[in-house]
Amino acid sequence: RYDLTKAKEEYEKSQEVARRQMEIYRKLNTGIRNQDWDAAEAAVTELEQSRPAEERYGFGTIRLRILLGRKDYAGAIKLGTSLLDAKPDNAPLLNGLAWTIVIEPGLDNRANTAAHGKVPGFLDTLARARFLNGKTEDAIALEQKALDLSTDDNEQKLLKRCLESYQQGKLPSVSH
Repeated sequence: RYDLTKAKEEYEKSQEVARRQMEIYRKLNTGIRNQDWDAAEAAVTELEQSRPAEERYGFGTIRLRILLGRKDYAGAIKLGTSLLDAKPDNAPLLNGLAWTIVIEPGLDNRANTAAHGKVPGFLDTLARARFLNGKTEDAIALEQKALDLSTDDNEQKLLKRCLESYQQGKLPSVSH
C-alpha cells in the first residue's frame, strides 16, 4: 500500500529544500551584483555544503568570479589551476573557466581541446577570447567553424551575429 501521508511529508520537505536553495541563490546573485564579495562567498559556501563532495567542483567558477571581483588574481589563478588539474576532461567546466577568465593565456583553449573542437559553444568562447587578445582573424575562423558545426537555428543566429561583429572588428554584445 502507498502511504499518502508519508508521500505528502516527503513532498513538503523537498519543496522546503528547494525554497531554501532558491533563497541562497538569490543571496549569491545579489552579492555578486552588489559586489558584496563576503555575502557572495557565504552563499556559495552554504550551497557547497548542501551538495555531496564530488559535486562541489561545480561551484569553482562562482568562486573564481568572486576572487576576480576582489581582484585576487593570484588566488584566481591558483583556484583555476586546481580545478583544471582536478577535472582535466570536464569540457563544460573548462568552458566555464575559459569564459570567466578569457584573458588568462592558455586557459581559453583547454575546453575546446577537451571537446575535440566539436562543440559550437566552446568554439564561440574561444573565438571571443582570441578577439579580446587582438587575434581577430583567429576569432573569425573559430566563429565560422562554430557556425558550420551548429545544428540549432537559435544558436546559428547568435553565432552569425557574433561572426559579423568580428568581421567588422567589433566585440559582440553578450546577454547572460
